[in-house]
Amino acid sequence: MKQILILEPLLNTYYNSLFFKSREPHISTLRAITLLKKEFDVVFLDFKTDNVSKKSLHKEIINSKYLFINVKSYNLKLSTEIIAESIKLNKELIIFAFGQYAEYNPEFFFEKSSKIHVIIGELYEFAARFCYLQKENNNITFNSIEKSKSSMDMDQIPKIDLLEMKKRDYYTVYPLKTIKKYKWAFMNLSEGCPHNCVFCSQALRISHGKSIRNFSEKEAIDRIIRVLDSGFNAIRFIDDDFLANREFVQNLCKRLIRSNLDFRWMAQVRADKIDKTTIALMKKAGCEYLNFGIESASDSVLKILKKGETIKQMKNAAILCRKEKMLFVAYFMIGSPTETISDINNSINLSFELKPDMLQVCYFTSYEGSVFYLKNKKKISSSINQQKFHYFDICHNFSKVPNRILMKIWKRWYLWYYLNNILKIIRILILTYLFYPRRVFDLIKLCINIRKKK
Repeated sequence: MKQILILEPLLNTYYNSLFFKSREPHISTLRAITLLKKEFDVVFLDFKTDNVSKKSLHKEIINSKYLFINVKSYNLKLSTEIIAESIKLNKELIIFAFGQYAEYNPEFFFEKSSKIHVIIGELYEFAARFCYLQKENNNITFNSIEKSKSSMDMDQIPKIDLLEMKKRDYYTVYPLKTIKKYKWAFMNLSEGCPHNCVFCSQALRISHGKSIRNFSEKEAIDRIIRVLDSGFNAIRFIDDDFLANREFVQNLCKRLIRSNLDFRWMAQVRADKIDKTTIALMKKAGCEYLNFGIESASDSVLKILKKGETIKQMKNAAILCRKEKMLFVAYFMIGSPTETISDINNSINLSFELKPDMLQVCYFTSYEGSVFYLKNKKKISSSINQQKFHYFDICHNFSKVPNRILMKIWKRWYLWYYLNNILKIIRILILTYLFYPRRVFDLIKLCINIRKKK
Protein backbone atom coordinates (compact mmCIF):
# COMPACT_ATOMS: atom_id res chain seq x y z
CA MET A 1 0.00 0.00 0.00
CA LYS A 2 1.37 3.43 -0.95
CA GLN A 3 2.33 5.75 1.90
CA ILE A 4 0.99 9.27 2.34
CA LEU A 5 2.80 11.63 4.70
CA ILE A 6 0.70 14.48 6.12
CA LEU A 7 2.49 17.31 7.92
CA GLU A 8 1.14 20.06 10.16
CA PRO A 9 4.17 22.32 10.80
CA LEU A 10 4.02 24.80 13.67
CA LEU A 11 5.78 28.14 13.35
CA ASN A 12 9.31 28.15 11.98
CA THR A 13 10.93 25.50 14.12
CA TYR A 14 11.04 21.71 14.18
CA TYR A 15 9.95 21.80 17.79
CA ASN A 16 6.90 23.00 19.67
CA SER A 17 6.57 26.76 19.81
CA LEU A 18 7.12 28.64 23.04
CA PHE A 19 4.25 30.95 22.13
CA PHE A 20 1.46 28.45 21.76
CA LYS A 21 -0.58 27.59 24.80
CA SER A 22 -3.49 25.52 23.55
CA ARG A 23 -2.69 22.61 21.25
CA GLU A 24 -5.59 22.08 18.90
CA PRO A 25 -5.87 19.89 15.79
CA HIS A 26 -6.73 20.96 12.25
CA ILE A 27 -10.19 19.44 11.78
CA SER A 28 -10.18 19.29 7.96
CA THR A 29 -6.93 17.30 8.09
CA LEU A 30 -8.38 14.75 10.51
CA ARG A 31 -11.40 14.33 8.25
CA ALA A 32 -9.17 13.84 5.22
CA ILE A 33 -7.18 11.19 7.11
CA THR A 34 -10.37 9.20 7.68
CA LEU A 35 -10.84 8.95 3.91
CA LEU A 36 -7.19 8.49 2.94
CA LYS A 37 -6.69 5.56 5.33
CA LYS A 38 -9.14 3.54 3.24
CA GLU A 39 -6.74 3.52 0.28
CA PHE A 40 -3.31 4.41 1.68
CA ASP A 41 -0.93 3.86 4.54
CA VAL A 42 -1.13 7.28 6.25
CA VAL A 43 1.59 8.75 8.46
CA PHE A 44 0.48 11.93 10.21
CA LEU A 45 2.92 14.24 12.00
CA ASP A 46 1.50 17.20 13.91
CA PHE A 47 4.35 19.43 15.10
CA LYS A 48 2.13 20.85 17.88
CA THR A 49 2.14 17.56 19.74
CA ASP A 50 4.63 15.19 18.09
CA ASN A 51 8.36 15.21 18.76
CA VAL A 52 9.54 15.45 15.17
CA SER A 53 13.28 15.23 14.55
CA LYS A 54 14.92 15.79 11.17
CA LYS A 55 16.06 12.18 11.11
CA SER A 56 12.57 10.74 11.69
CA LEU A 57 11.01 13.20 9.26
CA HIS A 58 13.50 12.35 6.51
CA LYS A 59 12.83 8.64 7.00
CA GLU A 60 9.10 9.13 6.41
CA ILE A 61 9.73 11.37 3.41
CA ILE A 62 11.89 8.71 1.77
CA ASN A 63 9.21 6.04 2.34
CA SER A 64 6.32 8.12 1.00
CA LYS A 65 4.68 8.40 -2.41
CA TYR A 66 2.73 11.56 -1.58
CA LEU A 67 3.36 14.45 0.82
CA PHE A 68 0.59 16.79 2.04
CA ILE A 69 1.79 19.86 3.96
CA ASN A 70 -0.30 22.59 5.60
CA VAL A 71 1.43 25.89 4.77
CA LYS A 72 0.50 29.07 6.64
CA SER A 73 2.10 32.52 6.91
CA TYR A 74 3.67 31.70 10.25
CA ASN A 75 5.19 28.36 9.22
CA LEU A 76 6.25 29.29 5.68
CA LYS A 77 9.98 29.26 6.41
CA LEU A 78 9.91 25.78 7.94
CA SER A 79 7.47 24.46 5.32
CA THR A 80 9.71 25.72 2.51
CA GLU A 81 12.72 24.00 4.08
CA ILE A 82 10.82 20.73 4.41
CA ILE A 83 9.63 20.89 0.79
CA ALA A 84 13.18 21.57 -0.46
CA GLU A 85 14.55 18.67 1.60
CA SER A 86 11.76 16.39 0.38
CA ILE A 87 12.54 17.09 -3.28
CA LYS A 88 16.20 16.21 -2.70
CA LEU A 89 15.49 13.07 -0.64
CA ASN A 90 12.76 11.53 -2.79
CA LYS A 91 12.81 12.20 -6.54
CA GLU A 92 9.49 10.36 -7.03
CA LEU A 93 7.61 12.20 -4.28
CA ILE A 94 4.48 14.14 -5.31
CA ILE A 95 3.84 17.11 -3.04
CA PHE A 96 0.54 18.83 -2.23
CA ALA A 97 0.58 22.17 -0.41
CA PHE A 98 -2.65 23.28 1.23
CA GLY A 99 -3.70 25.86 3.80
CA GLN A 100 -3.83 29.64 4.06
CA TYR A 101 -0.51 30.64 2.45
CA ALA A 102 -0.71 27.99 -0.28
CA GLU A 103 -4.12 29.29 -1.31
CA TYR A 104 -2.98 32.90 -1.23
CA ASN A 105 0.19 32.43 -3.28
CA PRO A 106 0.24 29.15 -5.26
CA GLU A 107 2.82 30.54 -7.72
CA PHE A 108 5.35 30.57 -4.88
CA PHE A 109 5.35 26.77 -4.93
CA PHE A 110 5.32 26.33 -8.69
CA GLU A 111 8.63 28.21 -8.81
CA LYS A 112 10.13 25.58 -6.48
CA SER A 113 9.24 22.48 -8.46
CA SER A 114 6.83 21.11 -11.05
CA LYS A 115 6.08 18.27 -8.62
CA ILE A 116 4.28 20.60 -6.20
CA HIS A 117 0.51 20.97 -6.50
CA VAL A 118 -1.66 23.39 -4.54
CA ILE A 119 -5.05 22.44 -3.09
CA ILE A 120 -7.64 25.22 -2.92
CA GLY A 121 -10.52 24.56 -0.53
CA GLU A 122 -11.25 21.87 2.04
CA LEU A 123 -8.63 19.14 2.24
CA TYR A 124 -11.22 16.42 2.87
CA GLU A 125 -13.07 17.40 -0.34
CA PHE A 126 -9.89 16.83 -2.32
CA ALA A 127 -9.15 13.61 -0.37
CA ALA A 128 -12.52 12.17 -1.45
CA ARG A 129 -11.73 12.74 -5.12
CA PHE A 130 -8.13 11.62 -4.64
CA CYS A 131 -9.23 8.26 -3.24
CA TYR A 132 -11.74 7.80 -6.05
CA LEU A 133 -9.06 8.45 -8.68
CA GLN A 134 -6.71 6.06 -6.92
CA LYS A 135 -9.29 3.29 -7.21
CA GLU A 136 -9.92 3.97 -10.88
CA ASN A 137 -6.38 4.60 -12.11
CA ASN A 138 -2.94 4.10 -10.63
CA ASN A 139 -1.36 6.54 -13.10
CA ILE A 140 -3.05 9.68 -11.80
CA THR A 141 -2.17 13.10 -13.18
CA PHE A 142 -2.89 16.24 -11.20
CA ASN A 143 -3.45 19.88 -12.05
CA SER A 144 -1.05 22.50 -10.73
CA ILE A 145 -3.99 23.90 -8.79
CA GLU A 146 -6.54 21.42 -7.48
CA LYS A 147 -9.74 23.22 -6.55
CA SER A 148 -12.20 21.55 -4.21
CA LYS A 149 -15.60 23.05 -3.46
CA SER A 150 -17.76 22.39 -0.40
CA SER A 151 -20.21 20.35 -2.46
CA MET A 152 -20.79 17.58 0.09
CA ASP A 153 -23.99 17.58 2.07
CA MET A 154 -23.01 18.42 5.65
CA ASP A 155 -24.21 15.08 7.01
CA GLN A 156 -22.04 13.30 4.41
CA ILE A 157 -18.82 15.05 5.46
CA PRO A 158 -16.33 12.42 6.70
CA LYS A 159 -16.06 11.94 10.43
CA ILE A 160 -12.95 12.99 12.30
CA ASP A 161 -10.26 10.33 12.75
CA LEU A 162 -10.63 9.97 16.51
CA LEU A 163 -7.71 7.54 16.77
CA GLU A 164 -5.30 10.23 15.57
CA MET A 165 -6.91 12.75 17.91
CA LYS A 166 -6.93 10.48 20.93
CA LYS A 167 -3.29 9.42 20.77
CA ARG A 168 -2.10 13.03 20.87
CA ASP A 169 -2.11 15.46 23.75
CA TYR A 170 -4.43 18.02 22.19
CA TYR A 171 -5.85 20.38 24.76
CA THR A 172 -7.12 23.86 25.46
CA VAL A 173 -5.75 25.90 28.36
CA TYR A 174 -9.12 27.39 29.19
CA PRO A 175 -9.86 25.54 32.44
CA LEU A 176 -13.27 24.21 33.34
CA LYS A 177 -14.69 24.53 36.84
CA THR A 178 -14.28 20.97 38.09
CA ILE A 179 -11.01 19.64 39.48
CA LYS A 180 -10.91 16.71 37.10
CA LYS A 181 -8.71 15.39 34.30
CA TYR A 182 -10.32 16.11 30.96
CA LYS A 183 -9.58 14.42 27.66
CA TRP A 184 -10.37 17.09 25.11
CA ALA A 185 -11.92 16.48 21.72
CA PHE A 186 -12.25 19.16 19.04
CA MET A 187 -14.98 19.36 16.44
CA ASN A 188 -17.26 21.75 14.58
CA LEU A 189 -20.98 21.49 13.89
CA SER A 190 -21.10 24.16 11.19
CA GLU A 191 -19.03 25.52 8.32
CA GLY A 192 -18.61 29.02 6.99
CA CYS A 193 -18.17 32.50 8.44
CA PRO A 194 -20.45 35.31 7.20
CA HIS A 195 -18.52 38.17 8.80
CA ASN A 196 -16.12 40.69 7.26
CA CYS A 197 -13.26 41.24 9.74
CA VAL A 198 -10.50 42.84 7.66
CA PHE A 199 -7.61 41.04 9.36
CA CYS A 200 -8.92 37.53 8.89
CA SER A 201 -8.00 35.20 6.05
CA GLN A 202 -10.92 32.91 5.23
CA ALA A 203 -8.48 30.06 4.65
CA LEU A 204 -7.20 30.42 8.23
CA ARG A 205 -10.64 29.74 9.64
CA ILE A 206 -11.96 26.28 10.42
CA SER A 207 -13.78 26.15 7.08
CA HIS A 208 -14.11 27.99 3.78
CA GLY A 209 -16.82 30.30 2.52
CA LYS A 210 -19.20 32.85 3.99
CA SER A 211 -22.50 30.97 3.95
CA ILE A 212 -23.32 29.04 7.12
CA ARG A 213 -24.38 25.40 6.94
CA ASN A 214 -24.94 23.01 9.83
CA PHE A 215 -25.19 19.30 10.39
CA SER A 216 -28.74 18.13 10.96
CA GLU A 217 -29.55 18.05 14.67
CA LYS A 218 -29.62 14.24 14.67
CA GLU A 219 -26.28 14.00 12.89
CA ALA A 220 -24.74 16.51 15.29
CA ILE A 221 -25.90 14.49 18.31
CA ASP A 222 -24.67 11.23 16.72
CA ARG A 223 -21.23 12.72 16.13
CA ILE A 224 -21.05 14.04 19.68
CA ILE A 225 -22.00 10.61 21.08
CA ARG A 226 -19.34 8.98 18.87
CA VAL A 227 -16.72 11.29 20.41
CA LEU A 228 -17.86 10.61 23.97
CA ASP A 229 -17.96 6.84 23.36
CA SER A 230 -14.31 7.04 22.30
CA GLY A 231 -13.21 8.16 25.76
CA PHE A 232 -13.36 11.96 25.53
CA ASN A 233 -15.22 13.84 28.27
CA ALA A 234 -14.87 17.46 27.11
CA ILE A 235 -15.42 19.05 23.71
CA ARG A 236 -14.25 22.36 22.32
CA PHE A 237 -16.49 23.38 19.43
CA ILE A 238 -14.24 25.41 17.16
CA ASP A 239 -16.86 26.67 14.71
CA ASP A 240 -15.98 30.11 13.36
CA ASP A 241 -19.25 31.42 14.81
CA PHE A 242 -21.03 28.80 16.89
CA LEU A 243 -24.12 30.99 17.29
CA ALA A 244 -24.44 31.99 13.63
CA ASN A 245 -27.59 29.83 13.52
CA ARG A 246 -29.13 30.34 16.95
CA GLU A 247 -32.21 28.25 16.19
CA PHE A 248 -29.96 25.27 15.43
CA VAL A 249 -28.01 25.78 18.67
CA GLN A 250 -31.16 26.12 20.76
CA ASN A 251 -32.66 22.91 19.33
CA LEU A 252 -29.33 21.11 19.72
CA CYS A 253 -29.11 22.14 23.38
CA LYS A 254 -32.65 20.87 24.02
CA ARG A 255 -31.67 17.49 22.52
CA LEU A 256 -28.50 17.39 24.64
CA ILE A 257 -30.53 18.11 27.77
CA ARG A 258 -33.00 15.33 26.93
CA SER A 259 -30.17 12.91 26.11
CA ASN A 260 -28.63 13.53 29.55
CA LEU A 261 -25.10 13.25 28.12
CA ASP A 262 -22.40 13.77 30.76
CA PHE A 263 -19.73 16.03 29.29
CA ARG A 264 -18.55 19.62 29.43
CA TRP A 265 -18.04 21.86 26.44
CA MET A 266 -17.01 25.28 25.24
CA ALA A 267 -17.55 27.27 22.06
CA GLN A 268 -16.36 30.33 20.17
CA VAL A 269 -19.10 32.90 19.65
CA ARG A 270 -19.67 36.55 18.81
CA ALA A 271 -20.85 38.91 21.52
CA ASP A 272 -23.68 40.25 19.37
CA LYS A 273 -25.18 36.76 19.06
CA ILE A 274 -25.43 36.07 22.81
CA ASP A 275 -28.96 36.37 24.18
CA LYS A 276 -30.63 35.36 27.43
CA THR A 277 -32.60 32.37 26.07
CA THR A 278 -29.71 30.81 24.15
CA ILE A 279 -27.07 31.19 26.84
CA ALA A 280 -29.42 29.69 29.45
CA LEU A 281 -30.01 26.64 27.23
CA MET A 282 -26.29 26.28 26.53
CA LYS A 283 -25.51 26.38 30.23
CA LYS A 284 -28.13 23.74 31.01
CA ALA A 285 -26.77 21.55 28.20
CA GLY A 286 -23.28 21.47 29.75
CA CYS A 287 -21.54 24.48 28.23
CA GLU A 288 -19.07 26.01 30.69
CA TYR A 289 -16.98 28.40 28.62
CA LEU A 290 -17.51 30.91 25.82
CA ASN A 291 -14.77 32.67 23.85
CA PHE A 292 -15.43 35.93 22.06
CA GLY A 293 -13.34 38.64 20.50
CA ILE A 294 -13.67 42.19 21.80
CA GLU A 295 -10.53 43.53 20.11
CA SER A 296 -10.90 47.19 21.17
CA ALA A 297 -12.89 49.55 23.39
CA SER A 298 -13.03 52.05 20.54
CA ASP A 299 -16.09 51.87 18.32
CA SER A 300 -14.15 53.75 15.63
CA VAL A 301 -11.40 51.08 15.65
CA LEU A 302 -14.05 48.34 15.54
CA LYS A 303 -15.53 49.99 12.45
CA ILE A 304 -12.13 50.02 10.74
CA LEU A 305 -11.74 46.33 11.60
CA LYS A 306 -15.29 45.74 10.28
CA LYS A 307 -16.18 43.71 13.35
CA GLY A 308 -19.86 44.52 12.99
CA GLU A 309 -20.21 44.78 16.77
CA THR A 310 -20.37 47.58 19.32
CA ILE A 311 -18.96 48.06 22.82
CA LYS A 312 -22.54 48.05 24.15
CA GLN A 313 -23.04 44.54 22.75
CA MET A 314 -19.75 43.38 24.30
CA LYS A 315 -20.82 44.64 27.71
CA ASN A 316 -24.24 43.03 27.39
CA ALA A 317 -22.63 39.68 26.51
CA ALA A 318 -20.43 39.86 29.61
CA ILE A 319 -23.44 40.68 31.81
CA LEU A 320 -25.38 37.68 30.45
CA CYS A 321 -22.39 35.39 31.04
CA ARG A 322 -22.16 36.55 34.64
CA LYS A 323 -25.90 36.08 35.24
CA GLU A 324 -25.75 32.48 33.95
CA LYS A 325 -22.42 31.84 35.73
CA MET A 326 -20.89 31.08 32.34
CA LEU A 327 -17.11 31.38 32.20
CA PHE A 328 -15.80 33.45 29.31
CA VAL A 329 -12.55 34.40 27.58
CA ALA A 330 -12.15 37.90 26.18
CA TYR A 331 -9.79 38.43 23.24
CA PHE A 332 -8.28 41.90 22.87
CA MET A 333 -6.06 43.23 20.12
CA ILE A 334 -3.50 46.06 20.22
CA GLY A 335 -1.73 47.83 17.38
CA SER A 336 -4.87 48.11 15.23
CA PRO A 337 -5.02 50.72 12.43
CA THR A 338 -5.31 54.32 13.78
CA GLU A 339 -5.29 53.07 17.41
CA THR A 340 -3.87 55.49 19.99
CA ILE A 341 -2.53 55.14 23.52
CA SER A 342 -5.86 56.51 24.72
CA ASP A 343 -7.74 53.78 22.81
CA ILE A 344 -5.54 51.08 24.36
CA ASN A 345 -6.01 52.50 27.86
CA ASN A 346 -9.77 52.39 27.28
CA SER A 347 -9.45 48.73 26.23
CA ILE A 348 -7.50 47.97 29.41
CA ASN A 349 -10.19 49.68 31.49
CA LEU A 350 -12.88 47.73 29.63
CA SER A 351 -11.17 44.42 30.43
CA PHE A 352 -11.30 45.30 34.14
CA GLU A 353 -14.96 46.29 33.79
CA LEU A 354 -15.97 43.08 31.99
CA LYS A 355 -13.88 40.85 34.30
CA PRO A 356 -13.41 37.89 31.93
CA ASP A 357 -12.29 34.63 33.50
CA MET A 358 -9.37 34.62 31.08
CA LEU A 359 -7.83 37.43 29.11
CA GLN A 360 -5.87 37.13 25.87
CA VAL A 361 -4.09 40.08 24.29
CA CYS A 362 -2.71 39.82 20.75
CA TYR A 363 -1.11 42.14 18.24
CA PHE A 364 -3.04 43.21 15.17
CA THR A 365 -1.95 40.79 12.45
CA SER A 366 -3.35 40.96 8.94
CA TYR A 367 -2.63 37.60 7.34
CA GLU A 368 -1.84 37.18 3.67
CA GLY A 369 -5.12 36.87 1.82
CA SER A 370 -7.07 39.07 4.25
CA VAL A 371 -8.84 42.22 3.06
CA PHE A 372 -6.52 44.55 4.98
CA TYR A 373 -3.41 42.77 3.71
CA LEU A 374 -4.50 43.01 0.09
CA LYS A 375 -5.20 46.75 0.45
CA ASN A 376 -1.84 47.40 2.16
CA LYS A 377 0.22 44.68 0.54
CA LYS A 378 3.13 46.85 -0.54
CA LYS A 379 3.70 48.38 2.88
CA ILE A 380 3.21 45.10 4.77
CA SER A 381 5.39 43.05 2.39
CA SER A 382 8.33 45.43 2.84
CA SER A 383 8.29 44.96 6.64
CA ILE A 384 7.37 41.28 6.99
CA ASN A 385 9.59 39.02 9.04
CA GLN A 386 8.05 35.73 7.95
CA GLN A 387 9.46 34.01 10.99
CA LYS A 388 7.41 36.31 13.23
CA PHE A 389 4.19 36.29 11.22
CA HIS A 390 1.96 35.47 14.15
CA TYR A 391 -0.35 37.42 16.45
CA PHE A 392 2.00 36.98 19.42
CA ASP A 393 4.58 39.11 17.58
CA ILE A 394 4.46 42.53 15.98
CA CYS A 395 4.89 41.92 12.27
CA HIS A 396 3.33 45.18 11.06
CA ASN A 397 2.11 48.19 13.00
CA PHE A 398 -0.56 50.53 11.60
CA SER A 399 -1.40 52.12 14.95
CA LYS A 400 -0.13 55.44 16.30
CA VAL A 401 1.80 53.67 19.05
CA PRO A 402 5.50 52.70 18.59
CA ASN A 403 6.44 49.02 18.66
CA ARG A 404 8.44 49.23 21.88
CA ILE A 405 5.49 50.82 23.68
CA LEU A 406 3.10 48.16 22.37
CA MET A 407 5.39 45.44 23.69
CA LYS A 408 5.52 47.05 27.14
CA ILE A 409 1.73 47.41 27.19
CA TRP A 410 1.32 43.75 26.16
CA LYS A 411 3.31 42.52 29.15
CA ARG A 412 1.96 45.01 31.68
CA TRP A 413 -1.65 44.46 30.71
CA TYR A 414 -1.36 40.78 31.51
CA LEU A 415 0.43 41.50 34.79
CA TRP A 416 -2.03 44.21 35.87
CA TYR A 417 -5.07 42.13 35.06
CA TYR A 418 -4.06 38.85 36.66
CA LEU A 419 -2.30 40.35 39.70
CA ASN A 420 -5.47 42.34 40.38
CA ASN A 421 -7.47 39.14 39.99
CA ILE A 422 -5.10 36.83 41.85
CA LEU A 423 -7.79 34.25 42.61
CA LYS A 424 -8.39 33.85 38.87
CA ILE A 425 -4.74 33.10 38.17
CA ILE A 426 -4.51 30.64 41.07
CA ARG A 427 -7.60 28.84 39.82
CA ILE A 428 -6.28 28.78 36.25
CA LEU A 429 -2.91 27.37 37.33
CA ILE A 430 -4.48 24.66 39.48
CA LEU A 431 -7.11 23.50 37.00
CA THR A 432 -4.90 23.80 33.92
CA TYR A 433 -1.74 22.17 35.22
CA LEU A 434 -2.76 19.86 38.10
CA PHE A 435 -3.30 16.76 35.94
CA TYR A 436 -0.98 17.71 33.09
CA PRO A 437 2.73 17.83 34.06
CA ARG A 438 3.84 18.46 30.47
CA ARG A 439 1.95 21.73 30.45
CA VAL A 440 4.03 22.97 33.38
CA PHE A 441 7.05 22.93 31.08
CA ASP A 442 5.05 24.79 28.43
CA LEU A 443 4.15 27.42 31.03
CA ILE A 444 7.78 27.84 32.10
CA LYS A 445 8.83 28.26 28.46
CA LEU A 446 6.08 30.82 27.91
CA CYS A 447 7.18 32.82 30.97
CA ILE A 448 10.81 32.78 29.80
CA ASN A 449 9.72 34.00 26.38
CA ILE A 450 7.61 36.83 27.82
CA ARG A 451 10.62 37.91 29.87
CA LYS A 452 12.78 38.00 26.73
CA LYS A 453 10.29 40.24 24.87
CA LYS A 454 11.79 43.58 25.82
